[in-house]
Amino acid sequence: MRVSKNRVRWGGPETFEWLGEGEIHAIALSDLMPRSYEEGLSFFRVDGDSEACERVAIALAVERQELAKVDYVLLDEAEIAADEVGLRDCDGDTYDDEVNRRHVEAKQPSASRVLKLAKAIRRTERSGRFDDRTIARMIRRAIDEGRLTEGELKPQLKAALHTIS
Repeated sequence: MRVSKNRVRWGGPETFEWLGEGEIHAIALSDLMPRSYEEGLSFFRVDGDSEACERVAIALAVERQELAKVDYVLLDEAEIAADEVGLRDCDGDTYDDEVNRRHVEAKQPSASRVLKLAKAIRRTERSGRFDDRTIARMIRRAIDEGRLTEGELKPQLKAALHTIS
């Protein structure tokens, strides 16, 4: 599972009529840029498990300042690990230990490897969105189940949870 900043960026000719078949808008590549030279690209192993997808979405949403949608794409691990990019287990740094154990990193993200990954993302039909109301319900459920406390939420996110139904 890879979280995307905005799935509209990944639209093809049906979204951006000037794109050719199989082409990707350049802005989509910004979803795949590591934050530093030392970092790889982050993914989470969810094995098609919808509960695992939800836990990842909650864990990442809680890291944000504000309540917002979470767009994601599901890829086969073989596509990520192709061309000897290599995936390595690398604990995540969210509040959720189970999600952290699911975190993997693709090392050495060269431009050509990122482009191949972008094309794999564009081809997949396994993507989705948790809208802000759904994220709010999932966060509340995690709090009710004791997997998360309100104290772990950023102030603006906590305030938003109390205003959205």
